[in-house]
Amino acid sequence: MGNCKKQSYATINEVPNLQDIKIFSALVDLPRDILIAEGIEEISLTILNHAKNLTNSRFGFVGYIDPLTNYLVSPTLTTEIWDNCKIKDKNYIFKEFKGLWGWVLLNKQPLLTNNPSSDPRSTGIPEGHIIIENFLSVPAMIKDELVGQISLANSSRDYNEQDIVTLQQIASLYAIAINRKRAEEKLVQSLEALQAVYNIATTLRGSYEMLCEQVVFNLAKFLKIACVSVQHIKEDKITIVSKICDGILSHNEIESLSESPCSEAIEARKPLQFIMKDQGKFPLYKKFKSCMLAPILIEGETKGFICAMDYSDRKFNEDELRLLEIFSKHISYELERIEMEKKLRHLDKMKLLGQLAAGVAHEVRNPLNAILAIAEALFQDIKDIGENPDYYKPFLNHIRSQVDRLSNLMSDLLDLGKPIKQETFQKEYLPEICLATIDLWKQMPISRDYKIIFIQPEEKEKLYLMADSSRLQQVFLNVLENACHHSPRGSDIQFVILNPKGGFIKIHIIDQGTGVPSENLSKVFEPFFTSRKKGTGLGLSLVKHIVQSHGGEVTIWNNTPPPGCTIEITLPLFKGEE
Repeated sequence: MGNCKKQSYATINEVPNLQDIKIFSALVDLPRDILIAEGIEEISLTILNHAKNLTNSRFGFVGYIDPLTNYLVSPTLTTEIWDNCKIKDKNYIFKEFKGLWGWVLLNKQPLLTNNPSSDPRSTGIPEGHIIIENFLSVPAMIKDELVGQISLANSSRDYNEQDIVTLQQIASLYAIAINRKRAEEKLVQSLEALQAVYNIATTLRGSYEMLCEQVVFNLAKFLKIACVSVQHIKEDKITIVSKICDGILSHNEIESLSESPCSEAIEARKPLQFIMKDQGKFPLYKKFKSCMLAPILIEGETKGFICAMDYSDRKFNEDELRLLEIFSKHISYELERIEMEKKLRHLDKMKLLGQLAAGVAHEVRNPLNAILAIAEALFQDIKDIGENPDYYKPFLNHIRSQVDRLSNLMSDLLDLGKPIKQETFQKEYLPEICLATIDLWKQMPISRDYKIIFIQPEEKEKLYLMADSSRLQQVFLNVLENACHHSPRGSDIQFVILNPKGGFIKIHIIDQGTGVPSENLSKVFEPFFTSRKKGTGLGLSLVKHIVQSHGGEVTIWNNTPPPGCTIEITLPLFKGEE
C-alpha cells in the first residue's frame, strides 16, 4: 500500500488547509445526498462522484455485493468508463474477483499503488481496457461483512494515505446506506407479500388452479427468482398444478418423482434449501443450481411442495424461507377446505339418499311381502283344485326372483345411505379379509364358471389396516362379482395385493372382459348407473361409499393391452405400518 508515512488531519492548533475543508464539507453533504437518492444504483453513483472529486480521479467505479449470488455488481461502470472501455463482452456484473480490485475484495483490505503495472498484485490490463496510471481501492465493510467496494484510477496526482482514510470514511457511509436501503426494500417486500396473501385469502374464491397461479406469480415477483411451481405428489408421480418459469406460465405437467428435486425432501416437515450439485440426477432441471422447498402438509402428511429454483448458487435467507412457508400453509388450508367441502357434500347426498331409501324400503317391502304371500297362496290353491302345478311353477319362481331382487335393492339403498363410523374400526390383517372374501365368493353359484387367482406380497407382516372387516369383504365381493359378470366364462379373475408404499396399500382386481367404454369410465361409480340388464347400478356405488369411508379411493381403467379392465382400491395402512 505504498511507503507513505501516515498523515493526520490538522490539529486544533493548526490552520486547516483547503483539502481538509473540502473533505469535511463533502463528508457533511454526503449523508444528505445519500438519503435523497432513490435506489442503490443512485446511491452508488453519488458515492462515486464524491470520491472522484475528493481525490482528483478521472475514472472509478462503486459496486455492491449481491447477497443472493455474492457477485460484485457495479452499475456505475455504465457511465464514463463504459464508453472508454473497448473490452469485448464487457459486463458490470463480476462473478470472479481478479486483478487489483479483486485483491481488495478477497482480502478485505485497502490497496494503493501509483505504479500499477509493476505491482505484484496486478494481473495485467486486458486488451481494450483503459490505461491505469495509478489506482486506489477500499472495501465497504460493516464489521466483518463485505458489502461493496470503491475503486478509483488515474488521479492527476499521486494517491496518498490521506486518500485511503477519506475513502474508508466514504465506504463506511456507502455500506451503511446499502444496508439501510436493503432493509427498506425487505420491509416493503414483506408488506407486499403479506398483502398478497391477505388479498388471496379474502377475495372471492375462484378455482384451486387459479389460486396456485396467483401463488407462483407472487412468489416469483417477491423472490426475484427464475422458477416457482406448486406440485402435488401422488405415489411416484408429481403433478405440477401451476408453474412460472422465466415469465412463462404452465399448468398440469406430470413428472416422475424420482426425477424431481422434491424427491430430496419427501420426509421434510419444514422448508429447506440445497444446491443442486448433481446436475445429471434431475435432467429436467439441469439448468438450475439452487432450490428451495416448502411442504404442503395435510394432517401431517406431505401432499406436495412449493418449489423455487434459480440459475445461480443462491443461498436463501430466513425471510425467504418463511415467505415460502406462508404460501405453502395457505395452499394446505385451501386443499383441506376443498376436501372437507367435498366430504360434506358427499355426506349430505348420502344422508338424503338414506332418508329416501328408508322411506322407500318401508313403503315397498310390505307390499312385496304381501305379493309374495298371495302368490304362494295362489300356487297352493292351484294344487288344491287339481290344476297342473308344473305349468304355473315358472311364473311363481319369476315372482319370487323379482321380489328378492327388489328386496336386495332396498338393502343396498339402505347400506348406501348409512354412514360408516371410523370409531368402530379395528386393526385388521388385509390378506385375511381377502381370503375370507374368496371363501364367501366360492359359495356363490357364479363361482363355478370363474377362477380367482389371489396374489399377495412376499413380505406380509405390514399389511394391517384400521377397518370394518365385513364392510371390506362386501367391497371385494361386489367387485369380484362385477368382474365375473363382464368376463367370458372360464376366464381368470386376478385378485392382487400390491407392495405397500407411502402409507397406503393398493388392491387390484383384474378381469378379462370387454372393458368399459371410455365415455362411461367416469360414471361407473355413480348410483343407478349400470350396463347390465339385471343390474341395479348400486354395487359399485356401494364400493365407493365404503372405500371412501375408510379414507381410501377407488378407480377404474381399461387394460392396456386389452382385454378387460382393472379396478384399483387404495386404502391407508395402519399408522406406523409402511
